[in-house]
Amino acid sequence: MKKAEVDHSTFKDGPSGDRRCTDIFCCLIFFCFVIAMCSLGYYGYQKGDPDSVIYPYDSAGNQCGRPGTPTESYEYVYFLNPSDNTTSTRWKVCVKSCPSKDSNTTTDCYVNQWVTNCTFIANGTNYTPYASYDLLHRVCMPEAVTDYFKQYLSDNEMMSFGADVIRCKYIVLAVLGISVGVSIIYLLFLRYFIGIVVWMIVSALVLLFALFGGYYNYQIFDEKSGILDQNTVIQYWCIAIGCYLAAFLSLLIAICLRNRIGLAAAIMKSATIFIDDVWSIIFVPMIFFILSVAIFFLWITALIYLYSSGTIEINNGTNETNSVLAKFTHDQQLKNAMWFEFLGIFWINSFKVALLQFIISFACLVWYFTINKADLNRPISRGVTNGLVFHLGSLAYGSLLLTIVILFKWFLSLMSKIYKDSEGSNAIVVCVCKCINCCVQCFDRFIKFLDHQAFIRIALTGENFCEAAHKSFEMIWENAGRFTALGGVGTVFNFLGKISITCCSAYLGFLIITTDENYKSQINSAIGPTIVFAIVSYSIACLFMGVYEISADTIVQAFILDEKMNGVNKTKYAPEPIKEFMEDRGKDN
Repeated sequence: MKKAEVDHSTFKDGPSGDRRCTDIFCCLIFFCFVIAMCSLGYYGYQKGDPDSVIYPYDSAGNQCGRPGTPTESYEYVYFLNPSDNTTSTRWKVCVKSCPSKDSNTTTDCYVNQWVTNCTFIANGTNYTPYASYDLLHRVCMPEAVTDYFKQYLSDNEMMSFGADVIRCKYIVLAVLGISVGVSIIYLLFLRYFIGIVVWMIVSALVLLFALFGGYYNYQIFDEKSGILDQNTVIQYWCIAIGCYLAAFLSLLIAICLRNRIGLAAAIMKSATIFIDDVWSIIFVPMIFFILSVAIFFLWITALIYLYSSGTIEINNGTNETNSVLAKFTHDQQLKNAMWFEFLGIFWINSFKVALLQFIISFACLVWYFTINKADLNRPISRGVTNGLVFHLGSLAYGSLLLTIVILFKWFLSLMSKIYKDSEGSNAIVVCVCKCINCCVQCFDRFIKFLDHQAFIRIALTGENFCEAAHKSFEMIWENAGRFTALGGVGTVFNFLGKISITCCSAYLGFLIITTDENYKSQINSAIGPTIVFAIVSYSIACLFMGVYEISADTIVQAFILDEKMNGVNKTKYAPEPIKEFMEDRGKDN
């Protein structure tokens, strides 16, 4: 049966406009799931008591510094004998201020049934006060311990590192801006020189293999290296032959796939043009990052409230529980609720990533199928609307599959570690667990790749997830050479981009703090700030290169569909770099 041809008129102003709600059942499940998480969070908010977790306890179960209690003004918990870890003698009492030096002076404290006097008499034993400092405005920490940590941190230069970073806080912001500028320069570099650089890298790879082989050949015949034993000579010959063979195969593959590699370079050039034309796409990952931080904060808060909804265990005058922190017991339903909240965040996070990919892909498709790029019709806002209104169920479906694989991988790794650490573990079973874990890792990568391609297909045609995944797999299978070439070239340039942006930005920040007299005289070492510069730069590099990678993958699918609609070498919507490539080499592709 002949397949129905795609009507290219539906792509006149971007991706298919004839859309309907997809995977409605999964959408309903996702809504119920979100409502359940919110309901459990609200239940914890109503029943929980986070103050019971925040404020420390003395030996009688009084919370030091908790508002609305008799101990409200006694903010610190003080250990009478911190060196003794036994339950019967490690007494605690709430005090208004931590003793500052060894003395017999009475400390203002809240006496209880165990500590009966503020000269620190507990259960008939008199404990001598010791010098202490407050820790986190909650606990009196012995001065000897704090002095030890200060000396330890000072010896390891951790405190000076932190102080140096604080002194260079404005340079950190400057490096953030520098890394954005370097990222833009790198994308411009790819736009104009990627074709040349690709073949330089391929040539360098072939030459590198050949040089390694030549080096080992030289070691065999070099008289200065001494007489080699027969086994070493055989090993060197094997390595040299392997290197020569790798160089030959690399050269052969490069020649056979020269058109595929050239197309991959043209696609990556097009991705840089897309980012240049729709520059606001860079802000989408930033907004999602801020959203992720807000969701994570709310999730942590909900877990704390749920945890504090249990039944608290306190001393009740028996001194059986001597922990400075609260201990709770939870019934099975509350345990299930906390597990639901804990595991649920994985689905939420996977869905967030899926929506981000969909929005970037949709915007890129709008750009690709708009002939006059100056007339782009709200690419980002349309992506958000279509993703949340029509394809929320499909995005939830794909993210759920990925979440299940991630949780299974995590569970399997945990079980393997527990079994490996247990006594009497069987080596065969451990090996089998490692093999299964390796298979799950491969399956996880496959699902991530297929999910990504399916989300692009959904943005392109508006199909449901299963149909989009099936069509995407068929497209990948039919165009394996193109996807392989793009994957190889893209991986190399993504890696080079992250390394280049990070190194250049961090080095410029290093130059500023080591040449400017104000910073040069204030900081103890440039190592700490430079590490922070590198972290900030790498984060920005990942943001730019992530958008770049998604855009390139999207352009591949759009180009293949464009080719199917209009014929080889007759693409209607392709950007200039792809058109130029097709005009030169399309017939041989």
